[in-house]
Amino acid sequence: MALPSESTSGTLFLQHYIESILALQDASCKLVE
Repeated sequence: MALPSESTSGTLFLQHYIESILALQDASCKLVE
C-alpha cells in the first residue's frame, strides 16, 4: 500500500496540474476572442 503522505501529495499535484491546464485553456480562449 502507498503511504498516506505520498497519496495525498500525488493527489494535490494532479489537482494543481489539472487546474493549471484549465487556466491555460481559459486564457487561450480569451486571447482568441
